[in-house]
Amino acid sequence: MDPVIELTKRGGAARRKDLLAKGVTRALLSAAVAEGAVRRPMYGIYALPDASTAQILRAAYRADLACMSLCVDAGLPTMDGDTRTHLWVPRNRARRADDRRPVNGVVIHRHDHVATTADERLAVGLDLMGLCHDRMAQIVAIDAALRLGKLTPARIEAFTHTDRDRLRWLLAHCDGLSQSILETIARVTLVAAGFRVVSQAKVPGIGHVDLLVEGRVIVELDGKEHHDKPGAWEEDIRRNNAAAAAGLHDLHFTYATVMYDRPAMVRMVRQALER
Repeated sequence: MDPVIELTKRGGAARRKDLLAKGVTRALLSAAVAEGAVRRPMYGIYALPDASTAQILRAAYRADLACMSLCVDAGLPTMDGDTRTHLWVPRNRARRADDRRPVNGVVIHRHDHVATTADERLAVGLDLMGLCHDRMAQIVAIDAALRLGKLTPARIEAFTHTDRDRLRWLLAHCDGLSQSILETIARVTLVAAGFRVVSQAKVPGIGHVDLLVEGRVIVELDGKEHHDKPGAWEEDIRRNNAAAAAGLHDLHFTYATVMYDRPAMVRMVRQALER
């Protein structure tokens, strides 16, 4: 058995014991390490060259990824700089006194749920976010999972680690139509300010807009990648003109405003509605 193939199947990293059980020989492992196709980041653990720290620790702890670590591994967007590795392990698994596995930068969540599919593991991991991240970080990940079809409202309702008050809030505010971190954060913020907000509303003559507030103010969220697209500026002008012709206000907010100055965003939306 080719160790690279087996490591790929196992998410990029695995214990030597598990690789040997699948037919990977010690000789093949040694040859792969010598060739640079495989590395040994810690005792008894083998990994692909591009394996992340989280993938390596997951193998070392015989665990599943959880919380922010799972979001990153699954390609979901994240809004904070939590660089710790979050893992989930069974409640009855004790740590031995002579255990040499890293503990700094590792967060262990203990529970006994059985998850047999990637989507089930993702649902449990997102539920565990309720224990160590704020609700905005959790709903950003949930919105993305809903949009990608990896999560359903029914699975959110079945969360057991997220407290009931937050769970009710998540169910009331999550939206699989949200296309980005900025859209989720802006929508939740504006709803909290008392506005009626529709995601990805279709406006005649303009097309879909990020957010439509009270049916009268268009809110567009412009990340850096938007401005790097050829023709984006010309399209913005066309949409702005179409909005003005339809009697709608068209407001644009940058990443910096949405992430760090949300009161200013709320104030400008309110001023536009008052006009």
